[in-house]
Amino acid sequence: MFKKVIFMTNKLSIKINRYRLQLGTFLIFLGIWIIFFTLNPAAFSNPYIYHAMLAMTPISVILAMSITLVIICAEIDLSFPSTMAFSAFVFSSVMLSTNNAFISLLCALIAGSFIGFLNGLLVAKIGLPSLIATLGSLFLWRGVIMVLTEGWGTTLGFLEGTFLHTIMVGRMGLIPVQSFWMIGFLILFWLIMNKHKLGNHILATGDNPESARMMGINVDLIKIIVFTQAGFFASLAGIMATLEMLNFYASLGEAFFLTVLASIFIGGTSPFGGEGTIFGSFIGGLIIGLLGVGILGVGLTGFWTQLFYGLILIISLILQAILRRTK
Repeated sequence: MFKKVIFMTNKLSIKINRYRLQLGTFLIFLGIWIIFFTLNPAAFSNPYIYHAMLAMTPISVILAMSITLVIICAEIDLSFPSTMAFSAFVFSSVMLSTNNAFISLLCALIAGSFIGFLNGLLVAKIGLPSLIATLGSLFLWRGVIMVLTEGWGTTLGFLEGTFLHTIMVGRMGLIPVQSFWMIGFLILFWLIMNKHKLGNHILATGDNPESARMMGINVDLIKIIVFTQAGFFASLAGIMATLEMLNFYASLGEAFFLTVLASIFIGGTSPFGGEGTIFGSFIGGLIIGLLGVGILGVGLTGFWTQLFYGLILIISLILQAILRRTK
């Protein structure tokens, strides 16, 4: 019996050690929530504050989980804000022309995936550094949108209450439907990274691409896949944001740029590749979302938001550095 207890204790210790970064990120989230709740219990006992948080935060979290795969692969995708906007432009344009939600959605998702695929080709086949390739893509597609729209937006109020609007960003009571999409994609990405060979190939590619090639992994294909899926999910996020606001505007996506990247690094993904966590990016995104509503909830102005984003990011990175040293 005593040996069994020791065995179970050791097993629990190994699991805690394995998931220490995710646990640390979750404790940061819990600590922030406790602070906000203590400062204003009336506001944080009200379900409407969480409703406000979950209206846009799932979109940011879905983006963060998708870009996490790219960063684990030791690459970076800076183009996702412009991919969001271009896909949303395609969606709104096709919707106004055809009045067919399915065709509009399909065209937008294809457009976003194509942008991601091009990014993958530039990195994997042409050999451009992903920082430069996706920075160029960021400016290129935003420029295309500005030329085509001249900065004007499009109102899509007629979509409210339609089937597409309901299943993408509708409400189940006070819970935005996009929250369920977020949970579903969390499970999907977790399964890919932990239970599928693609996840192992992504980790191996990010850790040491030459060793990965010697193991028989098609490194170029893996990079094209991760960039293509990033384009697909950026497109999906752009459509969700457009449907949530019932409006397309030319600067769509810009507000997500820094918050998505912060979510990933708060969550414990290494900027050097070969190491990362989907659950960490999920919690990191929730932290950013909680800060957004929490700062206003405790009576501070929105001018404090970026200060707290930076503070939490630095604290998280310090914590991660300490935990990595004590492995």
